[in-house]
Amino acid sequence: MYRNRKLKSGSTINDKGESIMKIRLAATIGVIGVLAALAFAPGARAQDTKAKIEAFYSRSDAMTNDKNLDGYIALMTDDYRIILSGVDREGTRSALQTLFSTYDEIRVQSAPLEISQYGEFTRVLLSSKIRLKPANGEWTEISNYSFDYLRPEGDSFKIARSVEVDKARMDFIKGETYGDTETPFVFTAPRGWEIIPAVYPTPPMQGAVLVMSPDLNSMAFMAYVKMPGLSVQQVAESDEAVTKILSTDSVYELYKSGPVNVGAHEGFETESKIILPGNADIRHRHRVYFKARGTLYVLMFDAIPFNKWDEVKEGFKSILASINVDD
Repeated sequence: MYRNRKLKSGSTINDKGESIMKIRLAATIGVIGVLAALAFAPGARAQDTKAKIEAFYSRSDAMTNDKNLDGYIALMTDDYRIILSGVDREGTRSALQTLFSTYDEIRVQSAPLEISQYGEFTRVLLSSKIRLKPANGEWTEISNYSFDYLRPEGDSFKIARSVEVDKARMDFIKGETYGDTETPFVFTAPRGWEIIPAVYPTPPMQGAVLVMSPDLNSMAFMAYVKMPGLSVQQVAESDEAVTKILSTDSVYELYKSGPVNVGAHEGFETESKIILPGNADIRHRHRVYFKARGTLYVLMFDAIPFNKWDEVKEGFKSILASINVDD
């Protein structure tokens, strides 16, 4: 803490004292300058970051509109992943090749809505309008919101992770707690983990939400669906069987299978080593399914890569222990 000091009335300053006072004055000016720089720098840095991000997405849109596949892929980090599906950079290249060959014209307009910092990443809430026109066909338009997690790259950025988000459900997040208003479903994430209300492509599944570990690799996925009739064991084992088919024989391994309780509710769990189509990463998946009031709750905890299980399992356990579907 710095305090102003006043000379006592009638005191004099000799040459040596004057030199000391000049040094102190210079030091004080230096401190004021540093404090001023700190006061103004965040706003300046924020504006500079915003301008760079807007320029980055302008370039990204141009690459897509020009069907410049190599140019677009170059905007991604080597370890780029689409969160949830796990599709990597090469999988994205393949998907874009199909998109570019399917449509004669593509027009993308991206608008960064919010910019914040998440660990090593710059997180951008992005609004995108995508217009597509097939040969001899009419224009169709798609609008969506996504989170892009960017890493600095020289004077610009590269995309490291991306995921489509349900912006309307972002209001369900209060600090580290998520509470779905459509059905009683509340949980708390570990400190430092990211809660993401996700868009899930299969319509019957509702309320999809992700909780990402700080490195944005490992994740918990939770959702629910009305499913009377089938038991949780039947559903869990059926899904496990499908996962086995999707994984290669050399990768898939079932570690555990059996009943489990989630609070007062009986459920069924499996643990397995899997790999999903279009993925480079092998996962350790802990699957937990349970029912409450005719609703099936689907919980999947994926350590990515699979040897990270010991590092993230306590975080997964804390999420599972915090789930409340009874209020």
